Amino acid sequence: MKFKISCVALVLAGGLLASSVNAKDQNQTQDRVQDQTQDQLHTQDRMQTQDRLQTQDKLQTQDKLQTQDQLQERDQFKGSELMNAQEREQYQLRLNEAKSDQDRERIRNEYQVKMQERAAKSE
Repeated sequence: MKFKISCVALVLAGGLLASSVNAKDQNQTQDRVQDQTQDQLHTQDRMQTQDRLQTQDKLQTQDKLQTQDQLQERDQFKGSELMNAQEREQYQLRLNEAKSDQDRERIRNEYQVKMQERAAKSE
């Protein structure tokens, strides 16, 4: 009888040990899966940050190019090559200070006539 009880106890103990080992393996597997998931999330975050930075760089470059184009357009108007830097600056200042489109048009016409006269003298 003692032998039967010992065998049953051994079987039960073996089952508990197997359950314990199985539970430990499951915990390790869950830990591994969690680690992989966290690694994937970190990788995604890193990639999103890189994409955001690249987009910002592109936008900044586009803004710089657009500003440069605007400055060139501003400085290159009909007759602008006949003006010195101070005259071009004064012209732009007057246009910017003009209160209406009519005032701006009048200023443009004044400078155009002035530059035509200057061009005629230099011929």
